[in-house]
Amino acid sequence: MNWSSYFATGDVKYLKKIISDIQLADDRKDMNLFLTGITARWSLCSNAKEDKKVKDYLFTLKDKSPVIGDILKKEPEEFNQEMVDVLKEQRAKGIWQ
Repeated sequence: MNWSSYFATGDVKYLKKIISDIQLADDRKDMNLFLTGITARWSLCSNAKEDKKVKDYLFTLKDKSPVIGDILKKEPEEFNQEMVDVLKEQRAKGIWQ
């Protein structure tokens, strides 16, 4: 919904909402929170490659957050692979089934 709202209005307040979820990718207890966070990272990375305004906005934040810098450097597929790796790891540990 935030991406639809952003693309409909161009208002960065929707990007801020997505950015606020990126730290959730570090959660290893709640799979839904992890998936929310990793999806935020992937979608920011993917859309920054396609939308100049998204990329420019993230560039204004990259010095404040190493995660934003990482999002700007990586390819979306790297976040997909990270998601798969973490899911496999947590399942192997018996944490997420």
